[in-house]
Amino acid sequence: MFCCCIKLGAGHATRSIPVIKQLVHRKIEVTIGSDGAALHLLKQEFPTLRFVELPAHKVVYPAHGSFMLNMIMQLPKLRKTIRQEHQQVQQLITQLSITHILSDNRYGCYSEKIPSVIITHQLRILFSGVWNLGATIINTTLKKALAKF
Repeated sequence: MFCCCIKLGAGHATRSIPVIKQLVHRKIEVTIGSDGAALHLLKQEFPTLRFVELPAHKVVYPAHGSFMLNMIMQLPKLRKTIRQEHQQVQQLITQLSITHILSDNRYGCYSEKIPSVIITHQLRILFSGVWNLGATIINTTLKKALAKF
């Protein structure tokens, strides 16, 4: 059984739809984990599949001010959500006999026990100005997170 973990947002959900359709076409049992608008959209697209609600990544994007400072301030909350997501996925692996994980930008949806793949466009984050000072630290952290997949 495949578990597809999709991040919040219609963009993440829509780019995962062809992959899920291919899995279903190949008669592979699929469970979809998501939240918010993405979960709603995927339930409409795949009404016969099993769904689980994953912890919401409640990222707030600023209308004004420093984008980077805003994101740094949200890191503790994001890390907590990723830990919760990871714990839930470990339980789902046992409960649902999941054999593979496909994660669309959900960094907590992986397992050391089964093959786990991530779909992402964030292999390296580019910085400018004063933020270049932290680029190495942030990109090293990102690389470690991606190495789990």
